[in-house]
Formats: sequence, C-alpha cells, structure tokens
Amino acid sequence: MPGLDNATLRAWRRSRGWDVPELARQLRVAAGQAGVRVADHDGLIRMIYAWERGDHQISERYELLYRALGFAPDHPVRSDNPAFREAGPAGRSTVPRSRLETLSARQLEELTGMLWCGRITSSGRGTR
Repeated sequence: MPGLDNATLRAWRRSRGWDVPELARQLRVAAGQAGVRVADHDGLIRMIYAWERGDHQISERYELLYRALGFAPDHPVRSDNPAFREAGPAGRSTVPRSRLETLSARQLEELTGMLWCGRITSSGRGTR
C-alpha cells in the first residue's frame, strides 16, 4: 500500500470494532477463502502491530486480504459502523458513551492527540 500510513490501518481496524487478534483471525479467514497461505495467528498479530506502528510496510498479499475484508485506501473508516453515524449537536459525529467507556487510557490519549493535531476532522475521518 504505497503511501498508506500506519494510522490509517489502525483507524480502519478500530472503525470495525476489532482488536488486533480479531483482525488476525479475520485475515486468516479471508486467506483461507482465497486459498492463500499466511503467517500463523501469533505471527500475524506481531505483523499487524508492526504495520500499525510503521515499523514495516504491508506486502501486496496482505493488502489484498485487507481489501477482501472491506478496506479501501480512499475510504479507510467504515461508514456503516453505528459509532460513526450517530449525530450529536450541530450534526457533529459522536461516539456512544458505552463505546468510550471501553477505551483504555492510552487509546483516549491517542485520540485526543489526533484531534489536537488536526489528524481527525469533525466528520470522524482522518486527514493526510
């Protein structure tokens, strides 16, 4: 995925409500359906973390598996996720309180930082 940054991969995964082990399971299912060999579950988890940290570029094989799961580089965040459709005051996108309560302190800090730096707009989409 040339030019695709690690934050986009992470945002897409989170928009689906998946943790890294769940994404690894989903990628393995997609690989099985496509008849493609992939790393074992634990190895795949380590690879996903490395991609999301920006330590390694994702290969074409895994890019295609991400796409099979619905990833589109030009629309990385899933718009059919209810957490991203609820509208608050002035039509701003909000996240339900129950979803916020499941976030760790680190995740909240990361989201706050992204908002502060302007990497997330009021529509809930990341910027480049």
